[in-house]
Amino acid sequence: MVKYFRILVLFAMLALPFSVQADTLPIDGGWQYFSWNGPTDPLAQTDPSWEFTLYTPTTLDIVITDGWIIGDQFHLTITGSIVGEQLSIDTSGIDYLLDGTQTWANTGDLALANDYLSEGSYNITLAPDVYTIDIDVIKYYADLLGGGDNNTGGAFLRADTVPVPEPATLLLLGFGLIGLGGIRKKFRS
Repeated sequence: MVKYFRILVLFAMLALPFSVQADTLPIDGGWQYFSWNGPTDPLAQTDPSWEFTLYTPTTLDIVITDGWIIGDQFHLTITGSIVGEQLSIDTSGIDYLLDGTQTWANTGDLALANDYLSEGSYNITLAPDVYTIDIDVIKYYADLLGGGDNNTGGAFLRADTVPVPEPATLLLLGFGLIGLGGIRKKFRS
C-alpha cells in the first residue's frame, strides 16, 4: 500500500509542472499579444486565459482587438470569487466584404486604430480579488484564399486602470467655483 502511495505522490509531483495555468496579465503593462494556430477543428483548440490580482477596489478598462487579418471575433469572460457571476463582452462586428483581408496591424495600437478589425472594451470596477480572463474565439476569418486552414490568427489584450479624481481635486474645484461666484456677486452689486 505504501508503495502505491509513493508512486501516486511521485506521479503527482511530475505532473504538477505540466498543469494548465493562466498567464499573468500585467495591469497598465501594455498590450499582450496572443495567437492561435491549431488543428483544422477550431473546437479542439485551447483558448487563451489570463489571471490578475487586485489589492484595492479598482476601475479597469479592458480592451481586446483583433490583429493582422480581418474577421476574427472574440468573447471575453471575467470571473472572480467575489464577482459571483461571469462578466462578459463580445467584440464588434466586422465588414464581411473584407473578411480574410490582411491588415499588417502587428501592434495593439495599430490594430485598435484599424476600423475594420473587431474590438471590444469593457470599463468595470472590481473589488480586491484574483480574477481570470478567458477568451473564446467565436468567429474565425474567412478562408478567401482557399488554403483551408482559417483558424490561425492573432489578437491583442490590455487592462489599464482608469484614473479616478481625488477628493482634494474636487474640493479645490468647488472652492474655485465658489470664489468665482463670490467675485461675480461683488461686481454685480
